[in-house]
Amino acid sequence: MVDDLHVAQKDLIEESMKVEKTLKKIVNSTTSTGDSLHKMTDTMNVINTGGKEINQFIAMIDDISDRINLLSLNAAIEAARAAASPLSLTRSESSPRPRLTTPRRPPARYPGSSPTSRPGRASSPTRRNRPT
Repeated sequence: MVDDLHVAQKDLIEESMKVEKTLKKIVNSTTSTGDSLHKMTDTMNVINTGGKEINQFIAMIDDISDRINLLSLNAAIEAARAAASPLSLTRSESSPRPRLTTPRRPPARYPGSSPTSRPGRASSPTRRNRPT
């Protein structure tokens, strides 16, 4: 009986050592899995942050596009109004031109000058007209 107890004790020690080795493998595997999960979580956070930035960029592009469309619509409306206006800039050659509101002044004449001479210079005889 003592021998049977001694053999049972040896078997129990061997089995507990096998269980201990298996538990160490499980702990190592769990630690490795935990590390992988942390890396994956960090990567997902980076992707999430990048996605938010992309969404903000897309929202900015949409806003700019809406503003451009509004400006284009406004320009089209203004062009239509200008075309329908009696003061439209696109006149045919046969239509009368609008009169100026202020009369034109004749060019200034300086004393001693003729209409063909330059302003600021008095007319002087040329070489051909000089007495010899």
